[in-house]
Amino acid sequence: MKIKRIVLFLLLVALMAVKFIFYPSLGSLSLEEVQKIGEISSPDNHYKLNLYLYGGVLLKSDYSYVYELEDLFNSGKKKNILWLGPDSQGVTWIDNRTLLVGEKKVNIYKDTYDYRWGLNGD
Repeated sequence: MKIKRIVLFLLLVALMAVKFIFYPSLGSLSLEEVQKIGEISSPDNHYKLNLYLYGGVLLKSDYSYVYELEDLFNSGKKKNILWLGPDSQGVTWIDNRTLLVGEKKVNIYKDTYDYRWGLNGD
């Protein structure tokens, strides 16, 4: 019985490791070594979206796009806010705090969008 529990525990740890290695979360992506290919400023120039070409996700695509939100008035604070697939329709600013991603509205203060899971991981 004890060996069964140990094997189940090790299997769970292995599955979690595979998830984190091959299916990282948007917040855990490191953009330090990837190519920046563009940027889009907010209408009031308070924020800037930096666009990066990112490697694909296992079994999903060969490449993808990650948008990093940079607060230009708060010491350049940055956070990953969008992860879009290769067939993305682009991103536009609706106003100073809302982005339009395809047909989805993303509030930069509270939302994230990941093409694998949708708005806020739903």
